[in-house]
Amino acid sequence: PASSPASRSLAAVGSSPTARSGASPLLRNSPIGSSPGARGGSIGSPTNGGGTTNGGGDSGFIVEYQAESGCAAETEVVSLRARFGAGAPPYLRRSLELLEERGAVAAQDLGTLTELHEPEVLHALQVRMRHGVVYTFTGPMLLAVNPFRSLPSLYSYEQLRRFLDLPAGDEVPEPHVYGTARDAYQGVWHDGRSQTVLVSGESGAGKTETTKFVMQFL
Repeated sequence: PASSPASRSLAAVGSSPTARSGASPLLRNSPIGSSPGARGGSIGSPTNGGGTTNGGGDSGFIVEYQAESGCAAETEVVSLRARFGAGAPPYLRRSLELLEERGAVAAQDLGTLTELHEPEVLHALQVRMRHGVVYTFTGPMLLAVNPFRSLPSLYSYEQLRRFLDLPAGDEVPEPHVYGTARDAYQGVWHDGRSQTVLVSGESGAGKTETTKFVMQFL
């Protein structure tokens, strides 16, 4: 199950390396056991984070002490243990539709998933972007990922005509900024109601370019 990275922190367990007199600690991000001379030897196997984990769920790093004049350098194992907040750690259910990459690519509207939370949204967007899919629906909202490269076919005249020539009332064939602009146009033309297209995002997310495509369609 997926867990929220922000819900846990790392706390040092055991003696403090700085408590030793006459030596300055240099924390090296190396797995326990990678250095044959490390005191205490290996207590686990390397993890993706650069440390190691043992059966109790602790992660370890090697601390090397800088030698003073005439003194040999020493190493010491410092154990790091995940510390959770009050209560049980938050485990989030996975959506069955996203267990395979083809499911994420086929998920045009994340609002239809059986489970929807931030990790699943980010996972789906990442997989879809890896397959060249820029736009994704989540209910009435259109999510766009800046590809940071030119995609001429995505905004070509042929693509524009696909959305322009759709009969009134038909669903858009896929998530696209042209589809959002079309919905706004249909609201003014057929429903006679004022429309607002809200484009939001962080700096560099592509808000200006997205607004240009909306205006191009209108």
